[in-house]
Amino acid sequence: MALRSHSGHPRRQAASRRNRGTREKNSGGSRRCAVLAILTASGRLARNLPTHRRRAVAGSSRRGYVLSTFGPVGLFLVVAVVFPVVPLVLSRFLAPHRPNPTKLEPYESGMVTIGPTHVQFPIRYYLYALMFVIFDVEVIYLFPWALVYDKLPIAPAVEMALFIGLVLVGFAYAWRKRAFEWQ
Repeated sequence: MALRSHSGHPRRQAASRRNRGTREKNSGGSRRCAVLAILTASGRLARNLPTHRRRAVAGSSRRGYVLSTFGPVGLFLVVAVVFPVVPLVLSRFLAPHRPNPTKLEPYESGMVTIGPTHVQFPIRYYLYALMFVIFDVEVIYLFPWALVYDKLPIAPAVEMALFIGLVLVGFAYAWRKRAFEWQ
């Protein structure tokens, strides 16, 4: 009976003894595990992490590999779906169902509504909201570019100049139509 070491199976021990000489002779590392460099969450570079060897056994599947790779993503998706759905389902089954016409009335600061509930806002308000959205998106688009503009080649600078030019044309049009004046 063969003695078992930390490697477990006697065949593995024999294969390890046979390959020990070839590993020492072959300095190129063809029998070694590939080395993977990973950028960790803290931003440091983790080196010399051995990758898993793939089995060359007939009929073996990569199910374990796929599960270990995409398992956290799948778990995140399941939690992202279950977390909001469970409270909704529980409230539907556990909440008392007592229909009441007061529950269907519009709520206005705890007071009884005065006048019509549905009031149409002036169109000028929508114009201000639309201009805010346009210029807000411009600022969001400009911010990352402004952080690295001195390190970029000329092409992104030309593209950004065209973008700013188009936005300024829209700004001049709104100015000419007196869209910025409140009446």
